[in-house]
Amino acid sequence: MSQAYRRSRLLLLVTLMFSLASASAALAVGIKKSTKPVKATKKAASQVSVVLNAHVADIEWDETPLEEVFDWLAEQGDINVVVVWRALEAEGISPDYPVTLRLRNAKVSSILTEALNQVAEGDDLRYHGIGDTIRISTRSDFNRKLYVRVYNAGDLVFRVPQFKGPSIDLAGGGTGGGGGGGGGTTGGTLPNFQEPEPFTDEGNDDDDAGQDDQARMQELVDLIRETVNPEDWVEAGGRNTIRYWKKMIIVRAPIEVHEKIGGPFVIHD
Repeated sequence: MSQAYRRSRLLLLVTLMFSLASASAALAVGIKKSTKPVKATKKAASQVSVVLNAHVADIEWDETPLEEVFDWLAEQGDINVVVVWRALEAEGISPDYPVTLRLRNAKVSSILTEALNQVAEGDDLRYHGIGDTIRISTRSDFNRKLYVRVYNAGDLVFRVPQFKGPSIDLAGGGTGGGGGGGGGTTGGTLPNFQEPEPFTDEGNDDDDAGQDDQARMQELVDLIRETVNPEDWVEAGGRNTIRYWKKMIIVRAPIEVHEKIGGPFVIHD
C-alpha cells in the first residue's frame, strides 16, 4: 500500500470524524433549544381559548353583583380580565348590577354570554379575547378601533378552464378496408378526428379572464358591503372600508365586522 494512499485514507477518516462531531454538536444544540419554555404570549393566548371552552358543572347565581361575576371569570384560569367600567357606566351598568343565572355543564363562554345578555339588551355588552386578556366593554367602545385584515378570495372566484374537445368530421374521411375471408365489407368511410388545441377557446383569453375575475371580485365586495353592517361603510357615511386587489379583499373595520366576514377574530398583542 503506497504512502499516498494511506495519507488519503487518513485524511478521509479525519474529515469523517469532524463531520460526526459537528452533527452531534448541532443535535445537542437542537435538543437544548427544544427544551426552552414556550413564549408567554403564545401560552397566554392559548390559555384564553382554554378558559372560554372549559366546562363548568354548575352555576347558581342569585342576584350576584356583576363585579363578582367578572372576578369568578378571572379565577377560571391564568388569564387577565379587563372591564372597561367607564364605557359600561355610560350605559347605566354599575359593578353591583344583580345577575341571576342557573346553568349546568356549560362552557365558560356560554355562561359569560348569558350573564352579559342579562345586563344589557341584545349584544350591546360583549367580550373579546385580546392577547392574554379577556376584555369586556360595550359594542360602541369596541367599534371605536378599526383593524385591517386581508382575506384571500381566490377560491371564491376560481375560474375552471374550458378545454376544447376534439373536432369530428362525419362528412368525409378515410376509406375502410375490406374484411378478410368471405364476409368482409368494403367501401365504408371513417370520420376524421382532429386533435384538440387546448386553451384556444375565446373564453380562456387572458384579458377576458382578468376582466371576469375583476367583475367577480367587485360582486363579492358589493355583497359584503350590502349584507354586513351596511350602514357602517364609507359609501353609506360610516368609517369602514373594503377594497379588492387581485384576488385579495382588504377590509378596515371593527372586530364585529371581521367576525361576520371571516369568523373569530384573534388578536395577539
